[in-house]
Amino acid sequence: MGICVVVWLLQTFVSAITSWVVMTPAVAGIQPWRFFTAPFAHVPGSLSHIGFNMLTLWLMGRYLEPILHARRFLLVYLLSGLGGSIFQVLLADQEGWYGSSLGASGAIFGLFGAYMVLAWLTGRSLTSMWVLLGLNVAIAVLFPSISWRGHLGGLLVGATTTLAITWPLLRGRSEHPQRWITLGVVGLAVALMLAVFLRYTV
Repeated sequence: MGICVVVWLLQTFVSAITSWVVMTPAVAGIQPWRFFTAPFAHVPGSLSHIGFNMLTLWLMGRYLEPILHARRFLLVYLLSGLGGSIFQVLLADQEGWYGSSLGASGAIFGLFGAYMVLAWLTGRSLTSMWVLLGLNVAIAVLFPSISWRGHLGGLLVGATTTLAITWPLLRGRSEHPQRWITLGVVGLAVALMLAVFLRYTV
């Protein structure tokens, strides 16, 4: 949250920064930092954009961070944000290829995915999360400028990362669960990078 707020303030007072941190698929292949910076940037001067995202991040973080612990929570968040950026490249149409997007919502959708995986593994009800996702889908339909590709990517990557992290721990996979966790996360990261490479070269 602190990083997002600092970046947003810099964007608000130094307008040129936004053009360097937004996710634009057409140029991200030669400026790869955009995959990582866009999830921390928001619409300059818009309190509603950063305010809603930070409120949602705070609410989800209060629940998930004590369960995943700080390092795993950070890993899920960062990979989800990266996954949101990657899916914008993988699923971009001609218009989206040259369009720009920014915001933490992809990473936040990753936290939604993490919640769903943890609820499934522990046998908790998913009704409230399905309702929340349904509302977000409706909002995306009503406001086409919202990047549904980033949301979808964040959701899928967040869920997959959480499953890779928690499954060995909860199921007691061998006497070395950390090894399986590392293999799972590294495998996911390699698959994402390979997909991006193919998108730009094939």
